[in-house]
Amino acid sequence: MFYQALQGIGKLDPMVIGSLLDGKLQDATLQGFSTLRNDSNIDVYCQDEMVILNTLMSLSDVTFSCEWSQKLLLTFSGTVTAIVEDIQFQLGGTFNMDDGVVLDINVELTKLDGLNLGFSGLGPLNLVIKLIGNVVLDIFQHEISKKLETVLKSTLQSELSGFQMTF
Repeated sequence: MFYQALQGIGKLDPMVIGSLLDGKLQDATLQGFSTLRNDSNIDVYCQDEMVILNTLMSLSDVTFSCEWSQKLLLTFSGTVTAIVEDIQFQLGGTFNMDDGVVLDINVELTKLDGLNLGFSGLGPLNLVIKLIGNVVLDIFQHEISKKLETVLKSTLQSELSGFQMTF
């Protein structure tokens, strides 16, 4: 059941995820779900009326792309692209059977390596963005981490909730 849900996630590539940085970046897309793989054994155990599973998963060569625009005296617009070489996360799932079968998924990002940021839209001023790149990169990495955890949790929850379980 778990592996069937993972195969379903790969079909969602690319995924529109909306906006980042409180709406300052629009039309964000995430591409890379087709690289989802399990990196560890799946630990499954029972506790009272719950079945609990934990595993370590990863994605590789994930691409985020967004559009931005800012109006000062003129309107500037462009793109922000982030390519992440390796993303690893801890996945925990709980099937609570006290009142029917209730599924709860928790996702915690444990590794985000090889983040490269691309920026366009300011012409010669793109150099200014590159000079303050570490600050921009830290902010963007934090936003990507939050958004990725949210997307993975909702997607896995949706895929796994489609399976019928009988005991």
